[in-house]
Amino acid sequence: MNKVLTSILIVCLFGCINNDNKEKTITDIKSKIEDLIPDNLTLHYKKVADLNLDSISDLIIVCEFNDSTAINKPVLVYFGLKDGSYDFKGRNDRLAFDNFSGVEVTRNYFTIENRIGTNVTYSNYNHTFKVVNNEIVFHRYDEAVYEVLDSKKGPELNDMITKRAKDLGFPTFEGYNN
Repeated sequence: MNKVLTSILIVCLFGCINNDNKEKTITDIKSKIEDLIPDNLTLHYKKVADLNLDSISDLIIVCEFNDSTAINKPVLVYFGLKDGSYDFKGRNDRLAFDNFSGVEVTRNYFTIENRIGTNVTYSNYNHTFKVVNNEIVFHRYDEAVYEVLDSKKGPELNDMITKRAKDLGFPTFEGYNN
């Protein structure tokens, strides 16, 4: 009976220690994000993911200009390092706008998503990049136009445009301008 209680106590303590470490890591990441943002920008959105597949959290930060009516939102990418610091990998001011809707990550690919329109007609503008050998390169651009003709059926794809890296001369993350 004492061995069972001791085992339960050890498991509970171990679980608490792990939770404390996770909480500390989240807090550390939050404070480090604020340090990574240039003075003329403020945080609008952040995505924490392992972009370069090294088992260390990386950051995609979407910002807003402090004193501007600009509709563009700069996107900053940082790769996490083993010591807990971050390595700046690039900035692009031509990906996210007032209609920015999020960032999706799948393995070493990430997509900056924008949506513009109404509930009846809208377009999704998606810029996808991939990480290869710790470098960020453009992968593809998708623009999809939807119409809702019957609210019971939902949106129907009206038009689709796709541009691939080879169509645009294989641009880098920072050099991409579509």
